[in-house]
Amino acid sequence: MSAPRLFVVVPAAGRGLRFGADRPKQYLPLAGTTVLAQTLTRLATLKPAAMAIGLAPDDTHWAAIRPPLAVPVVTFAGGAERMVTVLNGLTALSAQAADDDLVFVHDAARPCVRIADLQRLYAAACESSDGALLARPVADTVKRGGPDGVVVETVDRRGLWLALTPQAFRFGQLRAALSAAIAANALVTDEAAAVERLGGRPRLVPGSADNIKITVPEDLALAALYLAEQDPRPAPRGPFMRIGQGFDAHGFVEGRPLVLGGVTIPHPYGLGGHSDADVLTHAVTSACLGAAALGDLGRHFPASDPRFKDCDSRILLRAVQSLLQERGFYVINVDATIVAEAPRLAPYVGQMAERLAADLQVAVDCVSVKATTTEGMGYTGRREGMSAHAVALIDRRG
Repeated sequence: MSAPRLFVVVPAAGRGLRFGADRPKQYLPLAGTTVLAQTLTRLATLKPAAMAIGLAPDDTHWAAIRPPLAVPVVTFAGGAERMVTVLNGLTALSAQAADDDLVFVHDAARPCVRIADLQRLYAAACESSDGALLARPVADTVKRGGPDGVVVETVDRRGLWLALTPQAFRFGQLRAALSAAIAANALVTDEAAAVERLGGRPRLVPGSADNIKITVPEDLALAALYLAEQDPRPAPRGPFMRIGQGFDAHGFVEGRPLVLGGVTIPHPYGLGGHSDADVLTHAVTSACLGAAALGDLGRHFPASDPRFKDCDSRILLRAVQSLLQERGFYVINVDATIVAEAPRLAPYVGQMAERLAADLQVAVDCVSVKATTTEGMGYTGRREGMSAHAVALIDRRG
């Protein structure tokens, strides 16, 4: 028996209000293209018979960013709810698809889905009479909270999974399940739930941890790092232990808090920059990137990008730490020096070290933060600004 044809539906009509950007999050820049273009490019590797993209009625971005895909693409109007949008997509494909064909439904804002996971999902869906979905087993303790914000109970996590996408079903089965849910006014939050309402038992296919859904700005930064990590070029070979150095400098400005290592320091002036201008955290982050040969801060978090305006630099450091972990690296120690004539920083370096250590997931005695002056020389000596130097030692788990 020949393998079933594959069709793809991508709901991309959302506004992304929680993200707070100047456009829907699926159209934000990511790794040289956009979130949506990255997503569609991944899906296109399966060579589906057609892809249907659900757009908002007033969408003004799709025509400008539409990526060159070697598969037929149709667009359709999204609905007020996800299940309505997906059903509209199935209707848009109904002239081409048969009931026994497979359809993948994938979130527009999940650009990091791995091609190997897509292939495993397709194979599982071909064998399952009730479809399949990518999912992750719950690893953390789960608490149920009450309306007053206190714990009601601890939920047994055994057997609990977090649903991801794509989710894959036979075309006719999914269309019938969504139609029944809408007719019953039953709000379902994913396609599997609609199939389950009719007695189906979709198969759970373990998915990768980097198949994240972009919801808030730090997710976008993390997605950029995941995509860089997924680059098929082989990692350079050599000794596992590596050293990186980082440097950053910012000038003083009025009207901003002075933040160093995530600690707000009392001072008449803050530092000017696109993010919070945390010069110490920038230097440490740069050193970690350098140690893993992953480029500089500007490559991952460009100053031209409005998403990083006034961003907490610790978010960027945590994103880089996650990238190191994905590549099998861990931080051994960091040594950093702040260069500033004023203010006096000795009372705060301990707090800075604690916060940096927490973000790097190391013991606090593995992070050294020092402060010095240039004895009145140069721009720091003239109290025009400050700089920071950092060295990071990392190793690869072997």
